[in-house]
Amino acid sequence: MSLFIKRLFAVVLGACTLPAAAATLDMSGGQVRKTSPDELVLSRVQYGNASHPMWLRLKWDAASDSFKLMDSGEHVRNPRGRWTLNYDWSCSSNGAQVELHLSGDGTCQMGANRCTWFEAGNGIHITVGTRAHYTGTFTADAMSGTMEGAPGVSGCWDAARHTAP
Repeated sequence: MSLFIKRLFAVVLGACTLPAAAATLDMSGGQVRKTSPDELVLSRVQYGNASHPMWLRLKWDAASDSFKLMDSGEHVRNPRGRWTLNYDWSCSSNGAQVELHLSGDGTCQMGANRCTWFEAGNGIHITVGTRAHYTGTFTADAMSGTMEGAPGVSGCWDAARHTAP
């Protein structure tokens, strides 16, 4: 984990209102993603006595000058691996197909493009460069959602997990 991220965690946790039951928060294997100007998602953290890694969604509350826990959940599915992703910038069923590989460290490869990803519950968020953002839901073998690119450009996508090694 980079020094920047460790410092960010210290700032986040120092200004965070968590329930008393969550006295322990292990960030050693975690990821942090900014999902909006005032929201963060902490992914793959050990929180309280949870038996699985957790995700936490925190929102900045200016009135209290701290982060508030908005919701949380356990990571019980695993989207890591190879997927065939179909995308269509006009949602007209005339899109294209690309291979998507989600690595365990939060990085990914979408065709020739490097990307990052994180999960929150059954939600998945994929960012390709600084322009394209894919948001959706996933099950064991399928994902689907919407995507945004340049201002005013949006589309639809779905993906199926590769069954062959």
